[in-house]
Amino acid sequence: MDTKKLLGAGLALALACWTAPAEDAPGLAGEASPRSYGTTELAEYLAAARARDRSIETRRLAVESARTNLTALENPSPLTLSAGSGTTRISFSEDGAPSVLSAEPTLGIELADPWGTSASLGVGATLGLGTASPESSVDAELTIRQPLDRLLDPSVPLETLRARAALVDAESELDAAVARSDAETLELLMAWSQAAFDAASKRAALSRAGRELLEARTLGTYAPGSAGMARLSVAVESASIALERSERALVRAAAAVESATGIASPNPPAPPARTALAEPLPLVEDNRALAKAIRALALESRAFADEWEGGASLAAVLSATDSADSGPEGSSARLGAVAEWPGLSLSGGVAWAGGTGGGASVDLSLSWHPEAKSARAARLRVDELSLETSRVALEAAREAASLDVANLAAELEDRELEARHLDAALQMAALELAQLRAEAAAGFAADSEVDEAYDSWIKAAAAVEKAAWQRAAADALVAADYITMEASE
Repeated sequence: MDTKKLLGAGLALALACWTAPAEDAPGLAGEASPRSYGTTELAEYLAAARARDRSIETRRLAVESARTNLTALENPSPLTLSAGSGTTRISFSEDGAPSVLSAEPTLGIELADPWGTSASLGVGATLGLGTASPESSVDAELTIRQPLDRLLDPSVPLETLRARAALVDAESELDAAVARSDAETLELLMAWSQAAFDAASKRAALSRAGRELLEARTLGTYAPGSAGMARLSVAVESASIALERSERALVRAAAAVESATGIASPNPPAPPARTALAEPLPLVEDNRALAKAIRALALESRAFADEWEGGASLAAVLSATDSADSGPEGSSARLGAVAEWPGLSLSGGVAWAGGTGGGASVDLSLSWHPEAKSARAARLRVDELSLETSRVALEAAREAASLDVANLAAELEDRELEARHLDAALQMAALELAQLRAEAAAGFAADSEVDEAYDSWIKAAAAVEKAAWQRAAADALVAADYITMEASE
């Protein structure tokens, strides 16, 4: 065996005693990454983190509250009952003895929209308590009121529209919270995987420093105790310290993932599949902030119209009274209508009363409570300015969403260029490593050169994986801002 081969065999034996075996860096055949992947799927990490995220739970409760409120408004009780005791009186005679007891209890019922019909029955009873007291009597009054504007304009009430918008907003905020949780989890997993790569790189650096020191000792490059040998020894010690720090950082990164997800694994999962950022690009109208601004403006426009452009409130009223002790003379009825505007009330009707002095009659009532012109004008101006402010805010949100979509398109192009660059760098690093391993096997390259090439391959693979994690996190953040996007898994 020639001297070169003998020295190579001795160096290999010394290296095996110095640092990790060569199996720590497997061959390129069938090798997809210089690090080991965990068996837990990425989707499991995301789901576990969502289940532990307090902000998601808060948003979910808000959705449930909004849905309950909307259900109550859209499915009201068909009948609403009411009752009242009215006024109960006890009258006393001049000698202080109770003489008359009177009461006026009422019972009411109201139908749900769109009818809104209400009816009330009041019974007035008078009871004489003494021999000189008035006779007892019972009077009954029935009133039926039918709002007409609800039948003429069956539009959805503003309160219901607000409840629907509140539910949509709550659901959108829940989806955004889920997307933000995914982005945070992906960033934690990226930090863990990068820490794993860094630890592998530090191990390769320690291996390279150890090989260089052994080569120098074996070949006698530097005299024992010389500055050159000291420099190589210090390099080994520094690489060892760096590796220890890197492994500690790896433990901390794994602990951070376990704290966020509750999943413990010896290795981080494989990176997410390569995706094109927000492809297809989201529509401007899918921007969550813009959609919320559109809903808010629609509600404010409806409220403005109800306040300043609405017509009169119309209702038909039928009332009838009867005294059980007076016969036909104690009966009366009235059919009328009521129209109400802000500050103005107008009512009229046709009435009939029994008895000798009874008969038909027509009545008219007008009530006017005008608001001060300056106060009304001020309220109108304030509401107009508020509506205009909402319009301006909507246009600003639209412009911001348009710019954001344009930036996403530019980022998509940058991502493709970056991916091509990183892929090329990884292929080059893998090719150089394969060539140096072949040369080292033939005795034409030092093992320390192989270690250096291996370290370069680790860093290139780390850059490719980091870009994949960053793409997934960016997709999740896009999903937090746009309705149709979902986080990459």
